[in-house]
Parts: sequence; structure tokens; C-alpha cells
Amino acid sequence: MEILTTLWLCIATITTSLGTIEYQDFNAYKTKEQCESVAKAAENYIIGVEKTRGREVLIKTFCLEIQSYKKEDKPEKEKKINETST
Repeated sequence: MEILTTLWLCIATITTSLGTIEYQDFNAYKTKEQCESVAKAAENYIIGVEKTRGREVLIKTFCLEIQSYKKEDKPEKEKKINETST
């Protein structure tokens, strides 16, 4: 049986005064609250880095809800292919 679980993916979009647009993914989290906490910390960190470089920065973080299959505790045994079948 395949079981789906909900994860929250933290993504930041960044544009600097140099005219570049970038994005950075951070990780997937089990709850929306964990993701939002990391998103805020990521915003503050990136703003601090860009200030030390003397650049203005616009940043927006997103917590996207995604569905994923749960990782099995034990790896599934490889299925052997019958090489004689046509």
C-alpha cells in the first residue's frame, strides 16, 4: 500500500539591485508552522547578506503544500525480471 503524506516546501525568490532574479529552495517540513518559521529566518538571513554586500534586495518566501509518498523503513527488494520471457 502506498501512503501519501503532506510536506511543506520552503522556497525564496530573490531579486537584487543588480537586476538578477534567483530562487532558493531550503527544505521540506512536516508542518506549515515549521516551514513559515524557516521562511522568515531565511528572509532575514538573505537580507542581511545582501546589506553587507551593499545591495538592495526584494525577497518573497513561499511555503508550498506538496504531497509525497512516505519513505519506507525497509528498502523494497528488487524484483527479478524473467529474462526468458518474450
